[in-house]
This record gives sequence, structure tokens and C-alpha cells, in this order.
Amino acid sequence: MVHTDMDVFEWGSGGSTVWFAGRARSVHSVEHDRDWFQDVSDAASHHSLCNVWMQLVCTKQSEGELPDWSAYESSCLHAGCLFDIVFVDGRSRVKCFEAALKVIKPGGIILLHDAERPRYAQCRKIGGLHYAEIVEQRSLLIATRTP
Repeated sequence: MVHTDMDVFEWGSGGSTVWFAGRARSVHSVEHDRDWFQDVSDAASHHSLCNVWMQLVCTKQSEGELPDWSAYESSCLHAGCLFDIVFVDGRSRVKCFEAALKVIKPGGIILLHDAERPRYAQCRKIGGLHYAEIVEQRSLLIATRTP
């Protein structure tokens, strides 16, 4: 499924970052947690993964208000390319899934982790995509855009 000529974008870095990096041409990973960002960056360096571009995008939050995830959600729009695979496994997943539609190549794949959660159900209703679902321990929604 993942080939060395593919470019990957992911929200939520971690084991997937290292896994994709070992198989794809490039991995653009966005993380919101500073400590986890450092841990994953260190792991990528330890494995000499020079095809990983990590970005820390912290949220803005005033006291007593909800966090503003807009910079995080739109981070894919600033990557400067389209992607073969977009993996949504971070915060604000519905908005990130919607943003992925703007950067996925024709024939590309959007993966939504933990898709069984009711709050992500609306992702299945977005038009112009074909859906499949893999259910093991946690659900993974696979959406493809036809060329």
C-alpha cells in the first residue's frame, strides 16, 4: 500500500511517523504536544530518517476559552505539495479530515484512526469519496478519492 514514491502527511506523530518514513518518499508530520514532538523527533534522528519533516503547532488558548486549533487544522495547506496518503490521528480530526480533501492527490487515500468514535461519524458523509473500514482493536476508516 505504501511505496517509496509516495508522500505522506499526518496529524499526530508517533510510531506511524517512523513506520511511514521507512516506506514512503516523504513524511510531513504535525504534532501539538511539545514533549511528544521532541520524543518523536529524537526517534526519527535515532533511526536516521532524513525524509521526515516534523512541525510543532501549538494551539492558542485564552484562559477560560476553548483552544483554537485552526493553525493545526490548516497546517497541511502550507506544505506546498499534494499527498498520496493523509493520516488523521491527532486532535480536531473532523476538521483535519476536511482539510485533507484539499491536499490529497487524485487516487490518494485518507486514513482516519479511531473512526468508530461517534464524533467522527460525519467524516463518512463527505461526498466524492469511496469508503472502506478496517475494524480490529480500533477502527480505521479508509477514504479514497477517485482519479
